[in-house]
Amino acid sequence: MTKKVLIIDDNRPMQETMAQLITTIFNAETFLADSPLEGFSIIGKHGVDLIILDFDMPGMDGKTALENIRRNKSKEELPVIMCTATNDKNVIAGLLQLGINDFLAKPFEMNTAVSKLGRFLSPRVLR
Repeated sequence: MTKKVLIIDDNRPMQETMAQLITTIFNAETFLADSPLEGFSIIGKHGVDLIILDFDMPGMDGKTALENIRRNKSKEELPVIMCTATNDKNVIAGLLQLGINDFLAKPFEMNTAVSKLGRFLSPRVLR
């Protein structure tokens, strides 16, 4: 079954780069949203398996969007990877407490992104 990934980021080139990576490496279907509100609509219409969420956006920021997502879906039900340019360990620790599954530093390195995305998009091997 093809995984569905929602990318919420106000930066269109970042969305497109991430979408190309996800479709090329993991053969997943991607949905792009410029804002959390647009993303919530996509979640309602299509259901998704993973959200890539930008931290710093105008209007509703990633932290507030995450809080809204976690009111309805647990970390296990709907994984969220937060993308952030900050390297402040306190900010990242706070986001982990709020329920992100992982974070990806911007600008991201390809190998790191593939590794982190693979945790959620690679097929599980039965042992």
